[in-house]
Amino acid sequence: MADWTDSQRNAVFNTDLSLVVSAGAGSGKTRVLVGRYVHLIESGMAELDQIVAITFTDKAATEMKARVWAEMAARERAARDDVAAARRWRELSRRLSSQARISTIDSFCARLVREN
Repeated sequence: MADWTDSQRNAVFNTDLSLVVSAGAGSGKTRVLVGRYVHLIESGMAELDQIVAITFTDKAATEMKARVWAEMAARERAARDDVAAARRWRELSRRLSSQARISTIDSFCARLVREN
């Protein structure tokens, strides 16, 4: 991912605080959230099950998971010469559907209730 605006770059890479992204349609909200999500994992600041990404609709959650998966697959391909890094991204991609907490608030709360 490249070509961030200043605001987007700040939202993706300034990880000192929690983040709420609110903007109009087509402004890059999902792109920013995916960038931040992958950055947190890539930098070692968090694991899949330590990040919560809340969307308003199931469609948006599904799209975000698909984009995160695509970014992970791209990083796996880019790491061809680094077997350990490629293996890490492949394993993260495999675990994404079962461990990633990318959902609506309803789904997130239901999962918390089931788990606890």
